[in-house]
Amino acid sequence: ASSPTLSADWPGSCWQTPSQHESIGDFSLLNDPRGEDETCPYLPGGAPQTAAIAFKDLISLSIIRLGKVAVKSSVVKAFYQEENIGKENAKPSLGALIDEVLSGVIGNAVDNVERANLAQIALHQVHRSGGSELFWHDMINVCGNGLFGKDPDLSDAAKGVYVTIFALLANVVKVASGKVRTSETGLLPRDKSAKNLALELLLHFIEYWSDEQEAVVGMEISSTTHSGRSVSTDTMAFAVRRMVLPCMLGNTRAAILDKSIFRRMLSIVSELWRSPVNRSHCRAELGILID
Repeated sequence: ASSPTLSADWPGSCWQTPSQHESIGDFSLLNDPRGEDETCPYLPGGAPQTAAIAFKDLISLSIIRLGKVAVKSSVVKAFYQEENIGKENAKPSLGALIDEVLSGVIGNAVDNVERANLAQIALHQVHRSGGSELFWHDMINVCGNGLFGKDPDLSDAAKGVYVTIFALLANVVKVASGKVRTSETGLLPRDKSAKNLALELLLHFIEYWSDEQEAVVGMEISSTTHSGRSVSTDTMAFAVRRMVLPCMLGNTRAAILDKSIFRRMLSIVSELWRSPVNRSHCRAELGILID
């Protein structure tokens, strides 16, 4: 926001190292060039580039912490389940079995409706103008706690991490859903750069979270859903479906006008399709996007 509206110098070529100048004119805003140029210990883009990479690192570290607490919660649950094996050998009666099945079906239906309502509230807040304290309050205390606070398989630490990651996802989606203004020469550079940066952060979030969840599920620890994943994992995938996919549809016009936005959107759609965690929830929406 501190860059001039009509300036085409942000991020500009100063964010690149000499080896990147031979690219096609579009480079990652989240790339850290210090690894390629050992003679320069500073980021060439200055404070804006430092802030962008710092937010990327915040997402990465939060998801890594989520993987650790999720594995810990699964291990504890598996331990208690193993201890209880053999303690209840009596077979339940037919009436008790039917009651348990019906209770599970009704409970899942109620949970799905509540989850959809909370995701809709989050999407409404994403599309509201402004943000500040009210946005973060609703994402954490209303939507985040409502979606993940009731999962009995999560520890308090795991619930807190899930809520934080959900709030980060909502914030990135909010920025990525912003309008791109046009001028006589095309898209305003500041709006275009903000859009590209938000889409790159969104892609980084989806890639990192998908890989982390695939690694956790791959440990073959006992799970609580038919899909082999925890309830909170499916809830987060549902949140991605309800917030990220509408964001992609809303950016269709900007993607048609600018190839760099189109390239980033195509990367996000490809990542959603590649990830088994997200693909199982987003088949219909991905079909519309691909079409």
